[in-house]
Amino acid sequence: MRLTTISLLFAIIVPVNADNFVTLGLGFSGIFYKSHDFDQFAETYNLFNREYLAKPLQSFDNAFGLRWDVGFRGISKLNFAINTGYLRYVDSGSAVFGNGERRDFKFNQDSFFIDTELGYTYERYLINGVIAFYFNRNSSIESSYAGDTSSQITQSLSGTYKALSSYALDLGLSFGIIKEPFLIVAKITYPVYTGGSEIFFRDQSPEKVQNEIDGFPRDYFAYVGKEPYPAVRANIDGVKFTISLNYMIPLKSYNSSNDE
Repeated sequence: MRLTTISLLFAIIVPVNADNFVTLGLGFSGIFYKSHDFDQFAETYNLFNREYLAKPLQSFDNAFGLRWDVGFRGISKLNFAINTGYLRYVDSGSAVFGNGERRDFKFNQDSFFIDTELGYTYERYLINGVIAFYFNRNSSIESSYAGDTSSQITQSLSGTYKALSSYALDLGLSFGIIKEPFLIVAKITYPVYTGGSEIFFRDQSPEKVQNEIDGFPRDYFAYVGKEPYPAVRANIDGVKFTISLNYMIPLKSYNSSNDE
């Protein structure tokens, strides 16, 4: 509701004689995040296996992927845009043992988003403030072992752990260059709110649920010791950046209004 209200307010601010476009965008996106839960798991996993590791596990700290969106943009001395779309991030890491076996991890996060831009136009250049709302942020950790899987401990950590439907709100800046019919946009945003602190990564396989090891562990010592342990939470977020190429479909000619 608040985002809709802000978007309508922005639309009122932009002059009615703005040149209007529908935009179709595709771009590259990345996130630099910090998860204390991931850090704790990596630290305890490496400590538990320290005598056998040739390459310790590095905590997840960045991920990259693609983003697509469709939007509406009005351009005059002020410019305004509202976009909606989908993005996906992927990261991976491994712990390698001295005998060549390894434990592999893959982190995935995808979400839908709505973002709003408002700012100034100088010739063919745009600079805007950005409000971005991310919803249906579904994340997963895939864990697998390459090597001897006869150990019960080795087998039990393997699986796909999912955390569904958290959300986040970001603020940031965007910069654009118009070269009709294209618009290149770079955005950088920072999370001011991230949901998911009460949502945990879980593998819903019946055996894991029955044995109460369905949560992806923060503390590997407690996990191996079959003690109650905290699971990794879904409130994973960080600084995001995007570079995208947008195709502009004019609803009113940009050039014609500039020539008047």
